[in-house]
Amino acid sequence: MRGTRPKLSLDFTSSDLVSGLKSPSVLLLSPLKIRVRDEFNPRGRHTNQEEAFSEDRLLDLGESLRRDGVLSPLLVSQDAEGEYWLIAGERRLRAARLVNLNEVPVILKDEQNSYRIALIENLQRENLNAVDETFGVLQLLAQETGLDQDELPAALRQAARKDAEDPHELGKKLRSYGNHSLDAWARHRLNFLRLSSLELDAIRSRLAPWRNIIELVRLPEGNDRKLLLDKITQDALSLKQISAEVNSILGKKTVSPEFKQLFKGINPERVAALPDDKRAEARALLQKLQEILS
Repeated sequence: MRGTRPKLSLDFTSSDLVSGLKSPSVLLLSPLKIRVRDEFNPRGRHTNQEEAFSEDRLLDLGESLRRDGVLSPLLVSQDAEGEYWLIAGERRLRAARLVNLNEVPVILKDEQNSYRIALIENLQRENLNAVDETFGVLQLLAQETGLDQDELPAALRQAARKDAEDPHELGKKLRSYGNHSLDAWARHRLNFLRLSSLELDAIRSRLAPWRNIIELVRLPEGNDRKLLLDKITQDALSLKQISAEVNSILGKKTVSPEFKQLFKGINPERVAALPDDKRAEARALLQKLQEILS
């Protein structure tokens, strides 16, 4: 059963893409003159390229471009040597080459902002799957805050805490990308980083709603998780059914006496009675544990 999800609506105006130009100048270039960087994929690094760039799909698009014209210009930059590099529109470029179009319309953009523009263009696509959306937003946050993507999860969780400061304005940036709340990202979307490639592919292919597959992160990676993923996609399990299955699997796992001993005697009253420095240390450890379990 395919999951449905609302269309992403980003709060970016045309001025974000054509900065300082009310009427952008459109050039006509041969598709063969536009180069694509091997390390730079405008459609996002988590896009299923095999599906997006299949020859059948590109041929259909190419015939449409030949018949109706390229209605949306490609975005390109130009380097100091005069070479043109693609920022956005790789499917249109490939399709134009495939049907031997002589020229395509392009808008010339500043090389310095090309990476950010490509990310925005990718996020504005219709029917964007939740995997590409999530990793695209994380890439954009990293680009706009200067944070390494390995630092973002901790920064998002910290900013989402009650009365916490948000020095990088992560909440404001997420809201500007669409209807994304900081709390929802910290609690749910960061779990995409804990999914396996098979689980990400299931979400990308819309074999089940992403919120259903996210339940799998409550289990350790292994055969139990893979078998449950197969059951979710084949039997169209509801979120309630999946949660029950996960609880059943977790309930079968024994907890050693040594592990239980670690939690013996831990209660809020004992923590509150600690000296200030020890109480602060205990609070930090409990918050860390909460992050691990979330």
